[in-house]
Amino acid sequence: MPTKVEKETITFGQAADLLKATKAIVFLMVGQLAVGLTVLILFVVSFVSSPLRPLVWAQVAAVAVLIIGGAAIVAVVVVKCRKELARLLSRK
Repeated sequence: MPTKVEKETITFGQAADLLKATKAIVFLMVGQLAVGLTVLILFVVSFVSSPLRPLVWAQVAAVAVLIIGGAAIVAVVVVKCRKELARLLSRK
């Protein structure tokens, strides 16, 4: 029967998985921040350059950046962590 100390320690594999998950979360947060700032800048350009009739191309570009950027960020994380995700999904 494992002792309390053995139950609380983590193995190298668990530490590696935790590190990879942490990196993925940080990548998602930084990526979403970058996408959000880009969208904000495009909308600001749209309204500042023409306040009565906002520039449609800047708004369309902002929406495209939001959708494509978000999908690309998630795709990168899924590709990087596909083994862990497959293992997690196969347990259920």
